[in-house]
This record gives sequence, C-alpha cells and structure tokens, in this order.
Amino acid sequence: MSASSSSSSSSSSSSSRCSCNSSHIISSSSSSNSSRSGLVVVVVVVVVVVVVRVVVVEVVVVVAVKVAAAAVVVAVLVIVPVVEVLVVVLVVVVVVVVVVVVVVLVVEVVVVAVKVAAAAVVVAVLVVVPVVESRNNLSLPRARNLWSDRSFHLVDLDPPYRCPVGIYSIHYCVRRRAALSSPVCGRKKKASREEKEEREEQEEEEEEEEEEEEEEEEEEEEEEEEERSSTQASWEN
Repeated sequence: MSASSSSSSSSSSSSSRCSCNSSHIISSSSSSNSSRSGLVVVVVVVVVVVVVRVVVVEVVVVVAVKVAAAAVVVAVLVIVPVVEVLVVVLVVVVVVVVVVVVVVLVVEVVVVAVKVAAAAVVVAVLVVVPVVESRNNLSLPRARNLWSDRSFHLVDLDPPYRCPVGIYSIHYCVRRRAALSSPVCGRKKKASREEKEEREEQEEEEEEEEEEEEEEEEEEEEEEEEERSSTQASWEN
C-alpha cells in the first residue's frame, strides 16, 4: 500500500511539472508572436505615413504651384484688362452723370427764369397796365363805341366800373366782374341802359340830320353843275 501511494504521488508531481513547463512555453511563444506583429504594424504604419506624406506633399505642392501660376496668368491676361475696361467705363459713367446733372440744373434754371418772366408779364398785363390805364383816365366815353353792352355791362358804367380803353382792357374787365354783382352796380346797369337807349336815339337823330345835310349838299352841287353847264352852253352859243 505504501509503494502504491508513493508511486501515485510521484506521478502526480511529474504531471504537474509538465503542465507548468508547457504553459510557460506557450506564454513565451505568444508574447514573441505579439511583439513581432506589433513591430510589423509599426513598420507598415511608418511606411504608409511616409509614402502618403511624400505623395500628398508632392501632389499638393505641384497642384498649388500650378494653380498659383494659372491664377497669375488669368490675373495678367484677363482680370487686368477687365479692370482697365471697368475703370474706363466708370470714368465715362461719371462724366455722363456729371454732364446730365449740369444740363438738368441749367434746364431747371432756364425753366425757372422763363416762369419768372411769364409771371412778370402776367402781373404786368393783369395789374400794372390796367392800373396805369385807369390812372391815366383812359376810360373815356370813347369806350362806349369800343365796348357793347354785352361786354360784362362795363362800358356804360361810371368809374370805377367802366372798362378802360387799351389792349389789355379785357383783362381789367374780367377782373372787375366781381364788382358787377353788387346792387349799386345793378342800379347803375339799369340807369346805363336807359342812358344808352337815349343815346342811341340821339345818335339816330344825328345820323338823320347828317343824311339830310348830305342830301342838301348833293342838291346844291347838282344845281351848281346845272348852272355851270348852262353858262358854258350860253358862252358857246
């Protein structure tokens, strides 16, 4: 029994040693494999980074240089002439705008001057001339022959309702139309109409007298001609 127990204990100890040795060997081999794979990965990453950097730097630098050269060429051949043309166009536009502004200002000044002159003429026609005419006592009975009773009923009225005689009298008459709406003016209208009728009758009588005088003169001339003809005939005989 003791022998068997000793043999079994020796066998168990030997098996435990074998297992320890095998596990040690496996762990050492795995660590060596992992270190190798890590080194390979590092080398590959370094190579890739170097290659990528070289390629990217070369490509980027070449492309950048080419782009810069193309930009310079475009700037020299295209942008500079376009800018020159734009500058010329801008100068022309500025000159045209200045000329237009000056012309507009001159035209406005001329228009204002024309309006002022027209206003002065209107004032002279409507205010100054009638006042001067009325002050110079131009509203004489001669107006009765120049203006009829239909001309705002101003001809036969007493001053200041009578129309003055002159080129601008109609403006004066139009301006005085408001004065005709007064009752005093209405009474004067009636009186003026009666006076006008009397005057027309007097004028007709005067015309008849003048016609009679003309007829008498014609008769006297005929008698004188007859006497002359008779005297000439007697002399010839």
